Amino acid sequence: MAYITGTALSLADLVSVIHAACVSNGWTLAGNVLSKSGCFAEVMLANNGETGAPPNGNVRVRVGNGIDGSNELVDTPSGHGLLGPLRAASGTSYPDWDWPATYHIHVLDAPDEVYVMVNYEGGLRWQNLAFGRSPAPGNAGTGNWFSSMMGRIGRTDIYRTVNHFNFGPHGSLIHGSQGNMGGPAFFFSFTGANSTNSNLGSQMHGAFDDSNGSVPAWSSETNWFSGLANERMASGIAGNGELLAYQPSAANFASVLVRCQIIQRRPEQKTSLIGELRHLRWIRNDFISDGDVLTLGPDRWKVYPMHRREPAARNANNGAVSRLDHSGTMAMAIRYDGP
Repeated sequence: MAYITGTALSLADLVSVIHAACVSNGWTLAGNVLSKSGCFAEVMLANNGETGAPPNGNVRVRVGNGIDGSNELVDTPSGHGLLGPLRAASGTSYPDWDWPATYHIHVLDAPDEVYVMVNYEGGLRWQNLAFGRSPAPGNAGTGNWFSSMMGRIGRTDIYRTVNHFNFGPHGSLIHGSQGNMGGPAFFFSFTGANSTNSNLGSQMHGAFDDSNGSVPAWSSETNWFSGLANERMASGIAGNGELLAYQPSAANFASVLVRCQIIQRRPEQKTSLIGELRHLRWIRNDFISDGDVLTLGPDRWKVYPMHRREPAARNANNGAVSRLDHSGTMAMAIRYDGP
């Protein structure tokens, strides 16, 4: 595994750095598609889909289960992930980042997972994208997946980041407005307009489509089940969210690392474990600074906020839908072998 850090002068520079980091660690590049051991991930400049947005104003990530003779992905899910300048909270402008921006790239194996964390605006804000192949045992699909800072395009509210974290009665989940939730939750929404698109920025292959004979499919493509009409398929936080709700410890202010297991809700109150991101852990960063490294036995973990750490509103806005510019104290810890 490898850890690469440095500064990029533009989004195009960032794409080149991601390609180079992966190629130097065993991935093959064809066109804009990186491949290794059956995982195919496209990382390239692209438009975000909004009228008036700058052309090629985002880095786009998506995955597939193969590549054709023109170096195009085949067997792809709906949706893709994005990172890049967010639309201003008022007006239609897209303020550019203050270049150079600092990148932190983790290229990990067994299983193959790649995490890209970008720090900008004087170190205040973060964005991320990630991809890999991480099936759970018994997953009949490939287990290929991707995720990123933003997931929904063609909306005037694409600048929204995380709205709130709801550790409620439905098994605990992360709920982000319009899919821009800041990290790889593979989450689903229960009500409202978000339910139709809120998971398009995080996809995994191997969700079960029970309406079609339990065949493996992309998590965005499986049909909604009877009785689960407003729920999308897969969540990376539903199984372990309760552990995050009770952190940090009131006794010693410590937080623990929580696994990212991809759980699919199924009919008759059943669930299936379809994937696990082995090199990612969830953590609450109330008392952990950006970039801190935690050592647990032989493993070290580097901690990143989803967008911007804000201990004063640790669960973001406690359920109210509003235009936030922070992610409370929800954070990701990535396996680390740097200095």
